[in-house]
Amino acid sequence: VQIALAFEADGGVALQINDDGRGFDVAAPLPAQGIGLRNMRERVAAIGGQLEIQSSPGHGTQLTADVSRDALARLHTGLHIAQV
Repeated sequence: VQIALAFEADGGVALQINDDGRGFDVAAPLPAQGIGLRNMRERVAAIGGQLEIQSSPGHGTQLTADVSRDALARLHTGLHIAQV
């Protein structure tokens, strides 16, 4: 597993997580018993960010969470209240 946190030139932040696991089909519906990816999407969206998932069977997975400068500023000033 590799984890990278980048502070971008435009003031945003990107978190990238890569693994070399078995991967999965991102187009397939999320399993009913698993809520991990759903929770990650909801939490990133709640702070104004975006979560991108890249994976394919047999090739591992890459998750990238991007939060813009504006979204970070709203969090910092308390103008954004996340309901998670």
